[in-house]
Amino acid sequence: MKPEDRPRIGRHAWVDYLEGRNAGFPETVLKRDLDSIPRRIAEMQKDVTTPETRLADNAMEFNPAAVGGMVQLMWGALVPGREGSLLSARLRYFDPARRRAGVPDDVGALVSELKDDRTVVTLVNVSPTTPRTVVVQGGGATASTRFCRRK
Repeated sequence: MKPEDRPRIGRHAWVDYLEGRNAGFPETVLKRDLDSIPRRIAEMQKDVTTPETRLADNAMEFNPAAVGGMVQLMWGALVPGREGSLLSARLRYFDPARRRAGVPDDVGALVSELKDDRTVVTLVNVSPTTPRTVVVQGGGATASTRFCRRK
């Protein structure tokens, strides 16, 4: 997060977005992730190996889940990959009504800026009738937000 480290990264679409130079990144990465799902499912269906002949980690090659964009845009985190890296996220969300991790139904979160001392996230409730409460944890601080859809 130090400005003097930025040149070491080079061009990176997500970092450019966070710095205000790639406004279309959320739509582009969402489309990329959604478009990859049918392709991955087709690859999975063409797999001729059997459970007895497949190595335990080979199934990951055909995992249809596409969460890279969500990890970056919702949590402000680097994608950990499949090598066992830990998820180090700037934000975490909790649904107190359902007593579980994650955002409530009908709620979206978009991280649009990350700095060493600042995180900007927009929360949206798309339900036309039901207010939602979200607990947002950033670092060691926690804030609770209740909001209704605005007209």
